[in-house]
Amino acid sequence: MIPPFRVSLLCTAALLLATSLRAADPITVATGFKVEQIHKTDMKTQGSWVSLCVDDKGDLIASDQYGHLWRIVPPAIGKTEGAKVTKVNVAAGKAHGLLWAYGSLYIMGSDKPGEPAGDLRTLWRAWDSKGDGTFDKVQRIASFEAPGEHGPHALVLAPNGQKLYLACGNHTPAPKFDRARDPQVYQEDHLLPRMWDANGHARGIMAPGGFIARCNLDGTDLELVANGFRNEYDFAFNQNGEMFTYDADMEWDLGLPWYRPTRICHVTSGSEFGWRSGSGKWPSYYEDSLPSALDIGPGSPTGVVFGTGAKFPAKYQQAMFAMDWSFGTMYAIHFKAKGATYSAEREVFLAGQSLPLSDLVVRPQDGALYFTTGGRKTESALYRVTYTGSEATAAAAAPDLSDLQKLRRQIEGHHHPNDPEAVNFCWPHLDHADRFIRFAARVAIENQPLAEWQAKALAETRPNSLRELVMAMARLTPDQALAPKLVDRLLTQNWDQLDTPSRLAWLRACSLVFIRLGEPAEPVRMRLLDVLDGSFPTSDELVNRELGNLLIFLKSPTIVSKAVEQMYSAVDFIEPAFGDDLLARGGAYGATIGEMQKLPSHKQQIHFAFNLRAATVGWTPELSEKYFTWFGPARSFKGGNSFAGYLRNARDEALVRVSDPLQRERLLTLALNNSDQPIEIPRPKGPGANYTAADFTGLTVDELRKRDIAHGKQMFQAALCAQCHRFGGEFGGAGAGGPDLSGAGARYTVADLVTAIIDPNKEISDQYAFTEFTTVAGDKLLGRVARED
Repeated sequence: MIPPFRVSLLCTAALLLATSLRAADPITVATGFKVEQIHKTDMKTQGSWVSLCVDDKGDLIASDQYGHLWRIVPPAIGKTEGAKVTKVNVAAGKAHGLLWAYGSLYIMGSDKPGEPAGDLRTLWRAWDSKGDGTFDKVQRIASFEAPGEHGPHALVLAPNGQKLYLACGNHTPAPKFDRARDPQVYQEDHLLPRMWDANGHARGIMAPGGFIARCNLDGTDLELVANGFRNEYDFAFNQNGEMFTYDADMEWDLGLPWYRPTRICHVTSGSEFGWRSGSGKWPSYYEDSLPSALDIGPGSPTGVVFGTGAKFPAKYQQAMFAMDWSFGTMYAIHFKAKGATYSAEREVFLAGQSLPLSDLVVRPQDGALYFTTGGRKTESALYRVTYTGSEATAAAAAPDLSDLQKLRRQIEGHHHPNDPEAVNFCWPHLDHADRFIRFAARVAIENQPLAEWQAKALAETRPNSLRELVMAMARLTPDQALAPKLVDRLLTQNWDQLDTPSRLAWLRACSLVFIRLGEPAEPVRMRLLDVLDGSFPTSDELVNRELGNLLIFLKSPTIVSKAVEQMYSAVDFIEPAFGDDLLARGGAYGATIGEMQKLPSHKQQIHFAFNLRAATVGWTPELSEKYFTWFGPARSFKGGNSFAGYLRNARDEALVRVSDPLQRERLLTLALNNSDQPIEIPRPKGPGANYTAADFTGLTVDELRKRDIAHGKQMFQAALCAQCHRFGGEFGGAGAGGPDLSGAGARYTVADLVTAIIDPNKEISDQYAFTEFTTVAGDKLLGRVARED
């Protein structure tokens, strides 16, 4: 057994040898702009800043992720020295969200800023009742049982100044809302069984996932606005009052059919963006959700803000600035009206290595953009961006709303219960060609009592309207006797004549009938098979996914043989590649993703292999052998941290249906393909001294230029780092208990890395935290909590 301190020291040396470390490059910024550092935090006292706001005097207020609030009086434009930084004397801190409004500081944080995490996340209002510059009054507005990195985050004032908006990540249990913009009939809505994340992340967390809500300035009248996010850290309103956010991906899902990249979302009233835990994430084409405005790629979204009020050219005043912590990139997102929503293009506005971007604000007093770096105890600083070019910087007028955007907002005005005008006004728009119009109209009608419009819905004949209304009735009714009628109505549409979007909507509507109302009666099942069984596979990959799922559910006698063939022959449709500019800033992590992109992807094959584990009809010995044989070569496929675990678990779940023990053992041998050979682990040799972080003080990247990467890889294995951590697409044992270290050199300084590994308990993200349990018998168990029941 290697002593723990030796393991840590070996890991330190191994990581420094194996990581693609780079010296901090200069920050690049768009032409005509200048970026300057105006303060670097004292890490021992001021900590690592993750949230930022500006008060009515122009003072900036920042929060340490694990500590107190700090007030910053920035130096005048043209100067980089002399920032005045003082501690804010208020019993709240560790804030992920700060907002100044009407003379008060709103804080989404903790009432124990100097103590370890584990307490509630609380929304506070603090104000200066005496006018002496101190916060002598503090009021608790609301509390949330989610203090971690996927809990409550940003606070934003409504465009009209009358409401307070807040964002909560997917680990925030939904509170009891006073009102909601939709009817709150959330379910997981999976036709076939979902699989929880293979490494235990977010197990047991159910819909609605991350959400955005609003309340009065005193915290009353909490209203749900939108849901279905993974972990939206921040959001912002444009000049027209339209809301946008930058939602997170689940990087462990890379290479899997349900992976969703980080994405810019246009957050409309009552919107649902379909995050579900594990393999259950909804694809963007599900008609009962909304798609993104722009997919970005892998990353860790943090702060966002529109350029409104900045002394920038009009193009940038109307852009949304969105920050990526992992890849050190600030994007300028440029929107253009597209129907009832927007299309978007991204521009790399600002970027740098070892630049963990955390939050940003526009300071009205000087028209500059201020941003912080920090988080997870990384080195933190405050920067200022100013425009030095020749273009005009006068305040830009808000762009005109399109006619369809105006129509959508009219429909959204009916997003509340018992609206006597909602059905008549919104009904004609259910058949609209614009998906955002249809969605808004359906939400308005779902808010009204079903009995008032069900008969009218069952008589509907317009194609889009009928599919929307079938979904609405399935979501709202507990009456299982309605299911055959809904299927009858869908079957009035000629499957062979439907285009691809219509087929996807039809399949989703039909699936929701069975998800919500139960399995079909035999006559209904046979009618559907008569229509659908012979059409698989179609020429469209996405239709094949949903049609295959429905046929598995309906116990098609032919789907197993056809889908097993797809496991070998299906070729993925071409997806947009993650840009080289983004990946280059990700160090080894970005390089790993880049190499993965060069290889053939297998998402379509994985989809069928994964879902056939639920098939119970149509198996023959030959098909079973062919199915399990596929898993052998699949062991060489590349993906994220949970990729191999998902495939392994799918294989094991499929084996459960094999009743004969001898056959099960033979099929498992085929699936393993005789490749489970033990890997010889190098023996550790050092380092021979009990080093501390102080021994590495002053160590720079330049001093590590002659590193032996191959030796570092051996040390990484010898110190057993590889049992828990992935690096460069390799390693990561069955537990995979730690983060992927591929991009560590791009995000952290040498000092950060040394501290993190010599003192690994100093900062552990809640995504990777382990818990030690002591049983009544005195045994100790250590591991990640999958769920508590």
